[in-house]
Amino acid sequence: MRLGAIQVQNIRVLAELECTPGARLNVFVGANGSGKTSLLEAIHILGSGRSFRTRRLGELIRRGESALMARGVLQGDDGASTPVGVEKGPEGLRIRVGGEGVRSASELARQLPLAVISPDSQRVLTDGADLRRRLMDWALFHVEPGYLATLQRYRRALRQRNAVLRDGGRLSGLAAWDEELAEAGEALHGQRTALLAGVLPLYAQTLQGLIPMAVDMDYQAGWDTSVALREALAAAAGADRARGFTGVGPHRADLRLGVEGSPAGQV
Repeated sequence: MRLGAIQVQNIRVLAELECTPGARLNVFVGANGSGKTSLLEAIHILGSGRSFRTRRLGELIRRGESALMARGVLQGDDGASTPVGVEKGPEGLRIRVGGEGVRSASELARQLPLAVISPDSQRVLTDGADLRRRLMDWALFHVEPGYLATLQRYRRALRQRNAVLRDGGRLSGLAAWDEELAEAGEALHGQRTALLAGVLPLYAQTLQGLIPMAVDMDYQAGWDTSVALREALAAAAGADRARGFTGVGPHRADLRLGVEGSPAGQV
């Protein structure tokens, strides 16, 4: 779907604004402080329930006001329209999709996939593996309908296993969580590798036309995949208990980008 219309109230410097974006490329022009970035934040709110500049949505409420609002109309290729809206005020956060209230902002993301490209985007190359894992998760969320449920299942099992480790529980107490963690983890790994198998050729082909250097992408699963994750968890149980957290699994994965054999963040 694409954003066919947006209405904004009390988001940063924008008291009230209505906009009808074009079907393809849109360019917003204006003086410094006129609200260009505020409008982009409002669009991001409609696709995620949050800003790309801060985790605290309340910080966006215009000075002197008590609530903000962003509403939009999404238009599909088939001509269907879906209204979406986000309000943040004294009563908390309210999200509506198709005229119905929803509990999770993930429903917004399903309707309006967004990617922000800014000077901060280079952090994907220079910062730790967490940002790169989140990039993979974001992509898979939009192409694999069951990915979010699998990821949530994995994270729940990981929290429980780590709780047992922190509390000094017996290694035998890890067995149940190892099973759950391994099953969900192997599923995540399979979906990630399938995604990258399709992306890698496009990545290389695109960059060949932009830079005269060899580029590569190396996915590291988070454990030695010559053995099953269940076996890796069992083998690491003693070390995990000593450090108080789980040291192997998809939550330790990384997607390393290289140029001419060197990390891309150093080039």
